[in-house]
Amino acid sequence: MKLLQVSSAILAASCASATAIKRRQGGGGFEDGQPSDGNGKGAPILGGTNHQIDLQNPDNLGRQSTDAGVVPNLKWSFSDSRTRILTGGWVREQVVTDLPSSHDIAGAQQHLTKGSIRELHWHRVAEWGYVYAGSILISAVNEDGQFEYAKLEEGDIWYFPKGAAHTVQGLEDDNEFLLIFDDGNFDAVGTTFNVDDWITHTPKSVLAKNFGLPESVFGSVPSPNPYILPATLDAHNVTGGNGQLRGNASYAYYAKDHPLETVPGEGGTLRIVDSTTFPVAKTIAATVVTLSPGGLRELHWHPNGSPLRFQTPKPLV
Repeated sequence: MKLLQVSSAILAASCASATAIKRRQGGGGFEDGQPSDGNGKGAPILGGTNHQIDLQNPDNLGRQSTDAGVVPNLKWSFSDSRTRILTGGWVREQVVTDLPSSHDIAGAQQHLTKGSIRELHWHRVAEWGYVYAGSILISAVNEDGQFEYAKLEEGDIWYFPKGAAHTVQGLEDDNEFLLIFDDGNFDAVGTTFNVDDWITHTPKSVLAKNFGLPESVFGSVPSPNPYILPATLDAHNVTGGNGQLRGNASYAYYAKDHPLETVPGEGGTLRIVDSTTFPVAKTIAATVVTLSPGGLRELHWHPNGSPLRFQTPKPLV
């Protein structure tokens, strides 16, 4: 096996060298995925690189003459994350082990097909979500027995405080959303708890006594936890507990109630989602920004927090 790997490496290096020579003859330079400014600085890469990534990231090749010192990696592509595919959807994450500089915040993308449910679960950290395709149904209950039950569409946002048990269900044929968590080490053991995992590890006799049901009811709980489950849509009304969360206590934010603002510089639009417009969101704030062609988000910084930017070519609602 080791010999095969070495041989493959030699072959790859030979092919890369030939390609590099061909690119050098063609002019090379940053736009050709080569660290060369055309004025004597730099030289072509002869091997050990991913040319398509180099083409997409010319600044990583030293194109910006103002760069100075060593800066930690500040970006991560979800395309580099491992995608977990499940019956009814998929999920992929970015956590601190992927992007060490992001120690205060983590992100994920999740996709649900129609009717599919992200099973009932809760976290020891807060969760913030943004719907950018399709529509979903969120449900949650807090420690006081108050509940949230809301349909969210493209541009809508939700926020679940830490400890609030919740589910998300897809309503369209395909539904997709961004998830943000206020802890970069979101994958750490003991961060997320799934109800099926809890039930599976509890004796059926205890479950039967607790819920006043026959033990046979708990005989078909999936193990290990399914994470996403296929299901059908049910339009029944949700009642009970200590009432629905409303007003400033609601976990749902509707974009239709907060029109995009035209920014003074006229280079795009802006919507600010913080505790003044979404009171329940105490630990995560956001701006929804659209940039017109040639538009620039002016120089700025965040002295009191670490930002995470999610970029999509899809027009925002």
